[in-house]
Amino acid sequence: MALPKLPFAVSFVFFLGWITATSSAQIIGPPGGIIGKWPTPATPVGNPPDPQKALLGKALFWDEQLSGDRSMACGSCHAPAFGGNDANGGALHPGTDGLFGSVDDLFGSPGVIRQNSLKEYIHDVNFGSKRQVTPLNAPTQIGAAFFSQLFWDRRAGPDLKDEFGVTVPGFAVNAALEDLVTGPPTSPVEMGHDGILWSAIASKISGLEPLALATNIPPDLQTLLGSTYQQLFLQAFGPVIVPGATVSRERIARAIAQYMRTQIPDQAPIDSGVLSISLSAQRGLNLFRSTGCVSCHSVNGLAVNPGGKFIDSNDNLFSDGAIHGIGLSHVSAVPVKTPTLRNVALRKRLFSTGQAQDLKAALQQQYFVQNPPLGFGGPLPPQDNADLGAFFDSLTDPRVANELPPFDRPTLRAESVPFQSNQFGSGSAGTGGFIPTMISNAPEKIGNADFKMGLGSSLGGSSAIFGVSRGANPGQVLNGIPIEIDLTQLAIFTSLPLTAGGAGEGTATFFLGLPNSVTLIGIPIFTQWFVADPASAGGFAASPAAGYTIF
Repeated sequence: MALPKLPFAVSFVFFLGWITATSSAQIIGPPGGIIGKWPTPATPVGNPPDPQKALLGKALFWDEQLSGDRSMACGSCHAPAFGGNDANGGALHPGTDGLFGSVDDLFGSPGVIRQNSLKEYIHDVNFGSKRQVTPLNAPTQIGAAFFSQLFWDRRAGPDLKDEFGVTVPGFAVNAALEDLVTGPPTSPVEMGHDGILWSAIASKISGLEPLALATNIPPDLQTLLGSTYQQLFLQAFGPVIVPGATVSRERIARAIAQYMRTQIPDQAPIDSGVLSISLSAQRGLNLFRSTGCVSCHSVNGLAVNPGGKFIDSNDNLFSDGAIHGIGLSHVSAVPVKTPTLRNVALRKRLFSTGQAQDLKAALQQQYFVQNPPLGFGGPLPPQDNADLGAFFDSLTDPRVANELPPFDRPTLRAESVPFQSNQFGSGSAGTGGFIPTMISNAPEKIGNADFKMGLGSSLGGSSAIFGVSRGANPGQVLNGIPIEIDLTQLAIFTSLPLTAGGAGEGTATFFLGLPNSVTLIGIPIFTQWFVADPASAGGFAASPAAGYTIF
């Protein structure tokens, strides 16, 4: 069974490559191998360590403005407090059969609503006008710097290729992170839209101020505020010969890769030596060894010296980097790389399919019971279960769990203003019982030329009236139509055609680019859609309304 082509949210992995033990931090093993002994990762010749570039990369990694509709950041799916896993993980994907509720359903990360090359919202065959979901669980970005090939199927790296598939000079090896970074912004599921180009992404980001949508910005990132990305790229990388190329695909990749190489979780209890962890955790480690787990989750068997430190420091990664089929019961499970167990106790979802929700119950009991060859022929005794749990807890770096430097980060706008949380009213149904969907997640930030409102789940081929008002009037009903906006304060009242399709498949998009004018800050606006539909009361199916306050 072939691995499916995976979107980029599953790319920030901490488990890839063939088994190789290196004798020095900068000596490289065979292609696909581990590229640096713990805790120093190897780097490509073209991207030597540079704190200024790493700080710029940190801003980019946590900036939702990098995405096509400014709703997703790289960090949206990789929260340190969840061990680099997605705090919103466990969203349902229908699997290869395209049917929800069937045996091959998967659990991934929510991304963006489907948009075409014109940035218009369109109906998706699997998700309609809801957020799309990645087909695999998002693994951790923390520690990914130690592997020369990334993604579940190892397709990123060891080199960085340009948009024509040619290896970029200076990036022939150790450049898996750079190669990996080029994917998510152009993924129409994760951060982009159909046909999005890197040139457009770089051009857009160039004139923006870093982290303009974020709050609780860490002190180091605050030093970047007040500048544009173009100015920061000039400072970090210097000028270029080609006009307009100060911000580019490769430079963005280099900066984010530099940041990711700072994500080294080497201060867990076990890093003081296995003799320093609790007796319960030591028993769990011995159980982990004796039952064969080390055959995949180590490079050299987890052997320790008299001081309790791993003889092969690559064993700190708790991954052999190889692809294994581990016999998961899920019908969609395929052989994938061994995941690191670093910070595994923090993760919301386990396994590539995301099918396990609880480490101690699912990982220690369900999985091992189903795979007697690993050494467990039945349910674990309570003491063994507790000991394994204590061992996994000993792999948690408290800086990761508490999001302390270098794992600190801003608060994303999507965290303070959750997806579609600005909506009110229930709407009314049309043909097929579908209630028109209001799409209202684009940030109402001054200067947002991409600010737009969308309509979905409506009667295809019909038309809709879109209203923008300065006031709300919740609960009013006119001729059987729920109208939540104040019709006496209308600023825009226009008719738009819906895309073709059947009941529930029509979409429309209204673009309302916001000028970069501080005079707009604080202005409230309220919006609602009304779809012409003969099956609806009053001849119109209504969407919920949405409220915005321009900032």
